[in-house]
Amino acid sequence: MRRITLFIVIALIGCAGVAMAQSHPTLISVAERWKSVPEGMEAPVVLKVPGMDRVEVSEAEYAPGRSMDIYYPGGFDFSRSAPVVIFVMGYSTDFTMNWFGARLKDLGQYVSWGELVAASGMIGVAYETDFPDDDIDAVLDFIGKNGSSLGMDSKRIALFGCSGNTMTALGALAAKRADYRASLRCGVIMYPIISYFMNTGEDVMPAPFKRQLRKDLPIFMVTVGNDRDEWKIAASTFLANIQGQGLPVEVAHYAQGVHGFDTDQDTEESKALVAHTLTFLKDKLAQ
Repeated sequence: MRRITLFIVIALIGCAGVAMAQSHPTLISVAERWKSVPEGMEAPVVLKVPGMDRVEVSEAEYAPGRSMDIYYPGGFDFSRSAPVVIFVMGYSTDFTMNWFGARLKDLGQYVSWGELVAASGMIGVAYETDFPDDDIDAVLDFIGKNGSSLGMDSKRIALFGCSGNTMTALGALAAKRADYRASLRCGVIMYPIISYFMNTGEDVMPAPFKRQLRKDLPIFMVTVGNDRDEWKIAASTFLANIQGQGLPVEVAHYAQGVHGFDTDQDTEESKALVAHTLTFLKDKLAQ
């Protein structure tokens, strides 16, 4: 009787082990992911760190018809969880297909940032969007409900936005929604465009960001000197308006930097700013 019982227990453990091994998402190598980057859109981030070539990628549908790419450190242990960096997308797929001929998440910039984040011990998420301001909420809701099965620590999330994605990212960082408010730990904003353009009838005028940022949420912002005048003015106005409010906003100004310096300007200063960004994310998400 003991032998039979022991055999059954071992068999059950063996079956459970197989189930556990198969429960994590299907992964492909990051090299395989690079093959689907559209021709001419391959420009990677200028910094390289150890482990980028070992990164693995999965895909998940976070809303009907809309998917996200999930970047994992090589050999990721799905019995544990890692903090998450979401690359916020502020343009719809229709817009970017007409503009770039590709979805933003398929650009080399985001594949490369996904590699960098994952090689630094975090999980990167890039997603497609039809309704930017609503879809970032949908992504956060999806991670809140499904993150544990995807190896994500849904209580330690950072938002990363650059260029025209800035307003969507800042809007989410300022949000008061209780269901994910406590999950957001920090944000990164690079070469920001801090204005919406609203049609007033006769003219198209910029409408500045007017939401109140949170005093408990650190943000690292990089502004650049070689940018369009109206974008520099909007960023300077934004920073002047929040000065003295006790907000944990760290600003680095790259005087010689261009819009998109992280992929377009292979300099020591560009690499240092990307490296500092990764350190900022790791430090804040570790808290």
